[in-house]
Amino acid sequence: MPDLPGDPAAHEALAKHLEHHAGDPARALEVARASTAPCPRRLVRLQRKLIARLPAAAPRA
Repeated sequence: MPDLPGDPAAHEALAKHLEHHAGDPARALEVARASTAPCPRRLVRLQRKLIARLPAAAPRA
């Protein structure tokens, strides 16, 4: 049943939408992680996108 909590197809579709159309990788990662069978490649890609958005650390004096 596609409307069960954690349904992989539903989570994958929503994660794709959030990542590519809504531009919200943080929410996409949250949705992807909630799947009963998350795509490992998507999880890594979203984590990398979020890390890239972090501000650079200030140089130490």
